Amino acid sequence: MKKLLFRLTVLLVVLAAAGAAYYLVSRIPDEEPEQALAQVQRGDLVVKTYLRGQLQAVRSTTLTAPNLGAASQITQMASPGSLASRMNLIAEFDDSDQRVRLADTLLDLEQTKQQLKKGETELEILKSQDRVELIKARFAVRTAELDVRQNELISAIDARKNELTLEEAKRRQQKLESDIESRLQQREAELAVLREEIRKAELEVAQDQRRIENARVLTPIGGLVSILENRSGRRSFGQSAPPVQEGDQVSPGRSIVEILDLSEMELITKAEEVERARLREGQEAVVYLDALPGKSVKGTIKRLGSTASANFFRGEATKKFDCVLSVDMTQLLTHVGATPEQIKRILAGAKSAPAPSESPRPGAPAGRPGGSPGTDKSETASKSGDQGGRPNISTEQRAEARKLMQKLSGGRDVQSMSQEERRAVFQKMRAQMGSSGGSQGRPGASSVQGKRGGTPIPTLPGLSAPRPANQQFSAEQRANAQLPAPPKEGSDVEVLLRPGLLADAEVVIERISDTLHIPVQAVFESGENNIVYLWDGGRLSPRRVETGRQTETRIAILSGLEEGETISLRPPLDQRKATPKKKKGASKKSGGPSLPGSGGGTGRGAGGPGGGPGGGRRSR
Repeated sequence: MKKLLFRLTVLLVVLAAAGAAYYLVSRIPDEEPEQALAQVQRGDLVVKTYLRGQLQAVRSTTLTAPNLGAASQITQMASPGSLASRMNLIAEFDDSDQRVRLADTLLDLEQTKQQLKKGETELEILKSQDRVELIKARFAVRTAELDVRQNELISAIDARKNELTLEEAKRRQQKLESDIESRLQQREAELAVLREEIRKAELEVAQDQRRIENARVLTPIGGLVSILENRSGRRSFGQSAPPVQEGDQVSPGRSIVEILDLSEMELITKAEEVERARLREGQEAVVYLDALPGKSVKGTIKRLGSTASANFFRGEATKKFDCVLSVDMTQLLTHVGATPEQIKRILAGAKSAPAPSESPRPGAPAGRPGGSPGTDKSETASKSGDQGGRPNISTEQRAEARKLMQKLSGGRDVQSMSQEERRAVFQKMRAQMGSSGGSQGRPGASSVQGKRGGTPIPTLPGLSAPRPANQQFSAEQRANAQLPAPPKEGSDVEVLLRPGLLADAEVVIERISDTLHIPVQAVFESGENNIVYLWDGGRLSPRRVETGRQTETRIAILSGLEEGETISLRPPLDQRKATPKKKKGASKKSGGPSLPGSGGGTGRGAGGPGGGPGGGRRSR
């Protein structure tokens, strides 16, 4: 009996709980979404275009490891992020092997010179002895000739003896002359071999001297020191290469440092085809670097590409136009924390930069109009570090050199001359022009005895190392070069101005004054018409409107609305239920900006700002 009562009690409690739950659920009202409203406003509407790209230096040069015969070790190197001036020491390599080789070559050269001097002395002694013997032979011939004149007065036998004696004296003279000539030729050949060995040794000495000089790598331009990766060693798959540093073994010709001229930088971007017609050179822009949140820099459109291209390897599905923007460097350097003295010194590099025809081409993005970010720079001439140091030649100097060449060549065309004739004419020109071209890059400039670390570089008296045409630093300049000062602690210049920084640019296309505008998501398509839903006392009534230009978030209204009216940002509930849902993964329809008075649809919906140029980006 107790079990039955307990079971009934439990059943009644469960039924009571179920009834209470049903009552509470039935009392909950139907959930209606809160209505999003906005008012029609009148004011200025600014139409902008948004670009995104990479920041690159206009002028840069890549310094490589010198050719010291084999892989060499870096003994000292400039700190990454330091601001180097022209002719600053960037890296120094261990040249002890070259110095030992140079000392051995100089010792062998000195021994060969002593042998040559000894051979020339012996040749002079031999010539003197040969002249004495030749005089004796001629005297014997003359004596025999005088004896022959007495043949008429002596017997026939004595006369025949005199004739035989004369013939023998003449034969002895001829043989002596032949022997003397052969001995002279032999000795001259031996001396010629010694002279050739001396010439070869002098060339080796000059080459070793030049290698020792090139062991100190100087920068031809001023700028930011950016250390490159050391790709000489072996690495496993997926392992990144470490930067080049002191103590590394670097093979000849390997790129070690990149010098970035911070006096002028560019933003390399791509513009959509629909935006190309709205852009023009000289338009002002505002640049926002990702590394400097909350700070903007003034910019100007510098170059626009005339043809569209697409990089399919980067996943670009549509063709775009190249767009290059110049950046206000004074403002940018101030934002990254550079001092006024640093800014003045950096911007001075733009005034002393070489002419465009002689300036180092950065190869890729910055140096070529319309260059795309990421282009390889190793193909440029600046890789060898031979740019930026050649003096600019004026028109008067060129005309003077042309007249001098015509005078020295006798009016002949240089192309019709042989290689020896051209070399002789050029040597005469250098001799007559003298020091007007400066000492840098001339063969005579290497005759200066340089010092490095207190150790003089051995040189030969009167011997100047042949210097290649692209050599721009003398031995004295290399010997006196100093490392640039390391960056101060906490300096962000090397971090914030490194190559490839990403940035956004806002370009003002048009400023429409005193116009009605509403949010973009408030305009809906209905067939070929654009409609909005007017809010009136809790009701939504559709109204046809004519739209004009639009930005990312606002669109101009040409007719159909009045200032101060309230509109809805979402369609009525019944229309939302009637609208078929899109399949998962389907992309939203978006279109370009509509023209004033066109009334065409722009593919706008209630899903938020879109449809405009750069739709989906955050509003600045």
